[in-house]
Amino acid sequence: MKSLFRNSVIWIALGCLLQTSMAVASSSLADSVKSVKTLVAMRIRNNSIHIDGLLNEKDWQIAPADSNFVQYEPNGGQPATEKTTVQVLYDDNALYVGVRAYDSEPDKIRGLLTRRDQESPCDFLSIGIDSYGDKRTAFEFGVNPAGIQIDALWSDDNNRDKNWDAVWEVATSIDTLGWTAEFRIPFSQLRFSSQRTQTWGFEVQRIINRKNEVVFWAPILKNQNRVVSLFGRLVGLENIPAPKRLHLLPYAVGTGNFYPIEKDNPFLQRPFYTWSVGGNLKYGLTSNLTVDLTINPDFGQVEADPSEFNLTAYESYFEEKRPFFMEGSNIFNYKIGLGDEGDMAGETLFYSRRIGAMPHYYPDVSDSGYVDIPKHTRILGAVKLTGKTSGWSIGILEALTNQEKLEVVDGGQRYHEIVEPFTNYFVARLQRDFRNGRSTIGGMVTSVRRQIPNENFNNLNKQAFAGGVDLSHRWRNDTYQLNLKILGSYISGNKEAIQEAQESSARYFQRPDAKHVKYDPNRTSLSGFA
Repeated sequence: MKSLFRNSVIWIALGCLLQTSMAVASSSLADSVKSVKTLVAMRIRNNSIHIDGLLNEKDWQIAPADSNFVQYEPNGGQPATEKTTVQVLYDDNALYVGVRAYDSEPDKIRGLLTRRDQESPCDFLSIGIDSYGDKRTAFEFGVNPAGIQIDALWSDDNNRDKNWDAVWEVATSIDTLGWTAEFRIPFSQLRFSSQRTQTWGFEVQRIINRKNEVVFWAPILKNQNRVVSLFGRLVGLENIPAPKRLHLLPYAVGTGNFYPIEKDNPFLQRPFYTWSVGGNLKYGLTSNLTVDLTINPDFGQVEADPSEFNLTAYESYFEEKRPFFMEGSNIFNYKIGLGDEGDMAGETLFYSRRIGAMPHYYPDVSDSGYVDIPKHTRILGAVKLTGKTSGWSIGILEALTNQEKLEVVDGGQRYHEIVEPFTNYFVARLQRDFRNGRSTIGGMVTSVRRQIPNENFNNLNKQAFAGGVDLSHRWRNDTYQLNLKILGSYISGNKEAIQEAQESSARYFQRPDAKHVKYDPNRTSLSGFA
């Protein structure tokens, strides 16, 4: 599914990278792009809309509508070849968006059945909501004619994170005029200020698959490497009740394992049972700042990672789906890629999947031995503060993971051995927006501290720190952009750990042609800057 919401270009420089984006268009086209489109939302009675995709309630018949959509491709800046109409309603609980996608050949409308968040070559409608009004952050909700949902979180104007999942409703319908989509977005899934009157950024995108045509309500052109800052305005939102500030969710989980009995395996001679208790707490300090606390979290409801057989020299990277780490994840998304990023497109300063990952150590056991090893490291507790307030983006996270042990039966002996030490993780991110998001300055620091229990973990760093400062600035009607990033890191530990770090496939300090680095097997720390 070809889409600007799916394919944004992120320009990042190490040091200074000056970017130039010269628009080649007529004066009328320039005027249409510079003007900010506005749509008025209409208040309705609570629960008066039934989400069925038909748009047949009376409220839809009288709500303000707009149908002036502009092509992104193939003919950027030209009117859309098919008419699209958008309307917005709201009550005390949710925002309702109705989109009518007219089509001159409705029998050629294409909608494929896929998994949620899976992109496919078909027709598509999506809405973007900048409820912060900062022109940098937005929530995306999309659907194809088959009703398959896609949602994403936008940050830094053009960074899209499809791992974000919200609880919302949408229904679609195909008829002789084309197709329709009816959205219900609960206010609890958005983040916004406590002001009596709200003005949000708003965008609607449509893809007409058979024509390879992408159109937007608020014009976006190919020569603009921006997204959220080009949204139109949604006005008329007044007296929206603040969402509930306190959510408490305790849990108790029991598991029964009924593997086939193996006579010789001491761990599979009978069914065995496990249990755990814990809880999650979410509290809104303000309408924009949220505290999340979790104790012994259970992520059993999260979908499993895809199977992967890794024969490379580098670790596997998987998408983050755990709810605790998804709240405010856009704030912690500090990318370190260069220019158009290339091979470093997925590299970030903080990778949350390392918290609670598989244990690092595995003992030597004879071929006749048996081992009961934990599948992952248990998170004892974690706390997080995220949000935006008065132009500041704030993110602080701290987590403590357990000292994990496995049980071994080998040579007539039964014993336990530590396979993962107690570990503390800390991340802090602060960013300040200026000039309606056209300029930003911020920084981020991360740390990992381990309590090394014995010599089995001499190859692990005892502590590691990384941080960076970033700045971006756009001027001359956003024609020019300057990005600056400075990064640094420091690790320390036993000589074996630092030697392994120097010899790792990511560095190869020992290679003969590496004249710019020095290999020292006696070092107990490493540091670097970029």
